[in-house]
Amino acid sequence: MIQKNTQIAIIGAGPIGAVSALTLAQAGTPVVLIDKGGPLNKVVTDFDRRAYALSLSSIQYLKSLGIWDQVSQFAQPIEKIWVVEEGSKTPLTFDHAELGKDPLGAIVESQHLLRTLHNQLAETKNIEWLQHTSVQDVTQDELFATVTGEEVEVKASLVICADGRFSKLREKTQLKTRAWSYGQTAIVCPLIHEKPHNGWAFELFTPHGPFAILPMQDTSQGQHTSSLVWSVPPAYAEMLLSLDEKTFSQTLQDKFGEGLGHLQLNGKRWSYPLSGVLMEKFFEGRMVFAGDATCGIHPVAGQGLNLGLQGVGSLCQSLIGALDVGMDPGRPEILEQYHVQHRPRVLAMSGGTHGIVKIFESPLNYIRESAGLGLGVVQKIPPLKRLFMRVAMGLQGSRPSVMGQLPPR
Repeated sequence: MIQKNTQIAIIGAGPIGAVSALTLAQAGTPVVLIDKGGPLNKVVTDFDRRAYALSLSSIQYLKSLGIWDQVSQFAQPIEKIWVVEEGSKTPLTFDHAELGKDPLGAIVESQHLLRTLHNQLAETKNIEWLQHTSVQDVTQDELFATVTGEEVEVKASLVICADGRFSKLREKTQLKTRAWSYGQTAIVCPLIHEKPHNGWAFELFTPHGPFAILPMQDTSQGQHTSSLVWSVPPAYAEMLLSLDEKTFSQTLQDKFGEGLGHLQLNGKRWSYPLSGVLMEKFFEGRMVFAGDATCGIHPVAGQGLNLGLQGVGSLCQSLIGALDVGMDPGRPEILEQYHVQHRPRVLAMSGGTHGIVKIFESPLNYIRESAGLGLGVVQKIPPLKRLFMRVAMGLQGSRPSVMGQLPPR
C-alpha cells in the first residue's frame, strides 16, 4: 500500500486537472495528481478527433503556465465566425479586427493540448503524479480527506475532483445535481476541402441541431483541413455513421454548400451522446469539484473548456491566497469564494447554450424564424456584436489574475 500526505490532491489528469496542478505547483504548492490513465506523450493516430475552441482568455492562461508556445504549433487562430440559420440569407459575422489585432481564439485538437500539458506536468516541481491509479472512494473527517485506490491511500487537506461530466465522485456526495439529455448525438470528424478557410469558423443552425465547421491547420502536404461537429438526433446519427465515405462527404456538401469548395471526409468518424450537467453547489466538506464535473454544457458555442478554465482560475486563486497566509485550503469560506465567483458564469453559460439549442430546434417555425431574424438584428448593431465577441473571447466580466494578464486593447 502506497501512502501519501499532501496539502492538495487532484483527481483526473485531463485538461482541467492538469491545469489545476500546474497552477498550484508553479505557485509553490505541492500536489499529488491521481489519474486512472498514463501520460499522453506522443501523437496517437486513433485518438478521438475532438477539438477545443480556446478563447483569448484561455490562451493567455496557457501562456502564463509556459505551455502556449508548444500548443500554438498545432493551433489554428480563429479570425472570423459566420453564424446563420439554415435557409436564411442574413448571417451574423464576427471579425476579430473589430476588437483589435488578436484573433477571436484558436482551435486545437484535444490530443495536442493534452500531450503538451502532460509533458509539462512531468517537468514541473511540486507535482507527484500517480498514474494508472483508479480512485475507489474519498472519505472525510474534520481535518482531512482521504483518497483510496488500488494499493494507494492519499491524505490531503483538500481534494479537487476533476473527473469529468460523469463524475463518479460527485455521485458519492449529497450534492444536488441536475442532469439531462439533449436527445442529440455529436458526430466529429476531420475534413479536407478545396479552398482555404482563412481562419473562418462556420456554424449553421438547423431544426435537428447545430452544424459547425471549425478551422484547423493545413496538413504538411498543404491540404486545407477543418473539423466537423454536427449535432443530430440519435437515429439520424446512426444513419450518417453508416454511410460510406463518398456518400457522407456528399451529404456534408449538400448541407454546407460550396463555401470551401469540394468537401471530403479525411478520417474516422466519432460520435458522442450530448447531455448537460449542473451542480447546485461546487463543494462538500474537503471535496471540491471543477470543470465538467460542475457544469457540462452543449458544444454549440464551443465554450466548455473555457468555462472550466475560468473556474480553475477562480479556485486556484482562492487556494493560493489562503495558503500564502497559512490558512487551511479546505476551510469552507475559501471554497465558498470559488463557488460565489464561478457559479454566475456557470448559470449564464449553461442557460445561454441551452436556450440557443432549444430555440433553433423548436418545432414551431415562427420561433426559429424569430431567432434567425435576431441574428440579423445583432449583425446591424455593432456595439451588441462587440459585446458578444468579448464574451466569447473571455474578455467580459471579472477574470482571475492567476490566468495571466490580457494583452492591451
